[in-house]
Amino acid sequence: MVPVAKTPRFTSQVDALRSKYNRIDDAMDGAVWAVSRNPEGFDLLFPSFGGRGFKFDSWPGVPAAIVYYTFDDEKVTFYAIYETTGPSGPVM
Repeated sequence: MVPVAKTPRFTSQVDALRSKYNRIDDAMDGAVWAVSRNPEGFDLLFPSFGGRGFKFDSWPGVPAAIVYYTFDDEKVTFYAIYETTGPSGPVM
């Protein structure tokens, strides 16, 4: 398990989602748990710099969303989270 750092941008985006989705923190706990244990296990979206995405589906109190992150030997860094409309990608 590697530590997970969260950028100010990511934190403010989660704060904004919290006002609409009462279980967003549960989804974030799940994202941290999964990615910290297997950072290579999720979609490589930006090969030029190793950017990956952890996707989750909508369920009561949680939006369908994708968390964008990178990792190295020391830590995982969560950079952004965007709600998605489906498999086509994020709503920006």
